[in-house]
Amino acid sequence: MSRTLNIKNKYLKKLFLKESLISSEQIRIIRSNIEREMTDIARPCFMVTSPNADDQRSLIAGKLAASFAEKGRRVLIVDANLRKPVLHQWFNLSNDYGLTTMLQQSVKEVSFVKRTVFPDLFLLTAGCERINLFHQEVMKGFELWMKQWKREYDAIILETPPFLKYYDGQMLANQADGVIVVVKEHKTKIEDAVQTRNSLERANKKILGVIYQTV
Repeated sequence: MSRTLNIKNKYLKKLFLKESLISSEQIRIIRSNIEREMTDIARPCFMVTSPNADDQRSLIAGKLAASFAEKGRRVLIVDANLRKPVLHQWFNLSNDYGLTTMLQQSVKEVSFVKRTVFPDLFLLTAGCERINLFHQEVMKGFELWMKQWKREYDAIILETPPFLKYYDGQMLANQADGVIVVVKEHKTKIEDAVQTRNSLERANKKILGVIYQTV
């Protein structure tokens, strides 16, 4: 029988979050931990991912983005989960166009970033077009947009698909200054969590912390 992730797992630094109550106060504590880890980066970009799909990754990413915007920082959250985008639902916005629309443009000029109900918080939904993120020109386009976003926003958050299930997250990690990993008690296998950690460390990606969801 596969072992589940243990609260005493010495390999991962955890930020605890009760699954039943994702409170604003808990999110603020997590934000403060992230800020302490990234004091040397003026306009940070970090990625929120998970080993598998048994989590509330998108909700947590959205709440983290809102928490950063609370402090008066101009924040962009990007739904880079092209496999199963849901951030537009949390923010009650259309997904008719978004990241995939921008990446298919021949000229990288038109932005489809949307305002949210939160002051200083902006969302780039995934978009509904099919796109091959692994195509060299597509990734080059993403890198160009990243440079522009870093000029326009104080913080950027990328929400990605499950890290071990799809290669998208491993590619997008190269664009991030650090990574937050979301795991769930009794759902995330310890070997999956360790494999995710090892992959990120091999890529020299800083793990800012692990949000450990308890039942």
